[in-house]
Amino acid sequence: MGKRSREKQNLRLQNKEQSPVFTRQRSLLEKICFFIIEWGTYLALFAPFIFIPDYFFPFVVPKTVYFRIVVDVIFIAYILLIISNRKYLPRINILTIAVTVFLGITVLTSILGVNLVRSFWSVFERMTGLLTFFHLYIFFIILTSVFRERKHWERIIVVSILVGVLICFFAWISKEPATRGGSTIGNTSFMAGYLLFNIFFAIILFFTKSGSWKIFSASVL
Repeated sequence: MGKRSREKQNLRLQNKEQSPVFTRQRSLLEKICFFIIEWGTYLALFAPFIFIPDYFFPFVVPKTVYFRIVVDVIFIAYILLIISNRKYLPRINILTIAVTVFLGITVLTSILGVNLVRSFWSVFERMTGLLTFFHLYIFFIILTSVFRERKHWERIIVVSILVGVLICFFAWISKEPATRGGSTIGNTSFMAGYLLFNIFFAIILFFTKSGSWKIFSASVL
């Protein structure tokens, strides 16, 4: 292809991208993908509440499988979102670099470890192999790249707090010995660590919001 032909092709592509129909289609795709990512994020926050008594390792496997599926779905939506609007590309900052370095060290130690297969897949009792770390990293990149307004993060915090409250109520009303202390998380120590985050989130809302938000955050706290 000659230089003049390439220039004509680039000009046609530019005219197509500037056309109202193409702009509306791209805007619609962006809205749909953003909707999927936003509500998929809310669904992902319900992972600690997932508990299937008859499942193999009921406190660990269902949660992890559920979280991976949700992240896979929103990751596909994120790729399409980037195609529709490049402003959602990952942002490079100190936090992103630190998390990326941490993942890189984890991958390196897994490769140089005793059993790479076990490091990648982990075991059913833990489900904390590289595959899970990759999903957590993707989830982090999507959240920090897509949600750039305060209102979106406040909604995420509220959903996380509500899930924490549901887990507490489940532990309160549960008659099963396995869920009496650790609720759907299955371990009192892990549940305490999980609730610490939501307590911190509630404190943030209490000191940064006013009116009914203060009542809400104080109540859930």
